[in-house]
Amino acid sequence: MMHYWPFMEQPDEPEWDITKPEEYDNWYFSLDREPRLRLMKALKAASVDVLFCGHVHTGRPPQEIDGLKLYRSCPAGNSQQLAERWPEADTRYGFYKCDVTGSGIEVTFVPGDDQCDEFGTFGPWGHPAVEERDYSVAEEQPPLTPS
Repeated sequence: MMHYWPFMEQPDEPEWDITKPEEYDNWYFSLDREPRLRLMKALKAASVDVLFCGHVHTGRPPQEIDGLKLYRSCPAGNSQQLAERWPEADTRYGFYKCDVTGSGIEVTFVPGDDQCDEFGTFGPWGHPAVEERDYSVAEEQPPLTPS
């Protein structure tokens, strides 16, 4: 399991440029090229056959890459993101259930009981704009010191 998608479409994608608006989403939601390629190599060497990841609050059908089955999870209770990008996007709230047996892992998507409507969010993808953030509570605390 990991938080970020390792890649948006395929492992051999280029390095995305944060300064180009048309590449920002790819940069934000996936790993940089070199760490991604190292990760994919390590997963293969370790014979990992199932990987779950999130970060983008939109599910996609499992993708098979060199024997690795990649599951991109749906939102567990937050706003959908980039759903318009993929016709097969799944924006239902829910989670994956894994039944592990001696013969393998059976993965099932379990939708949430309450498929609530989209709710209002701050800024792009729910992040408050910098000027709206309140760090006063954090600033009130004493700094952390090693024990």
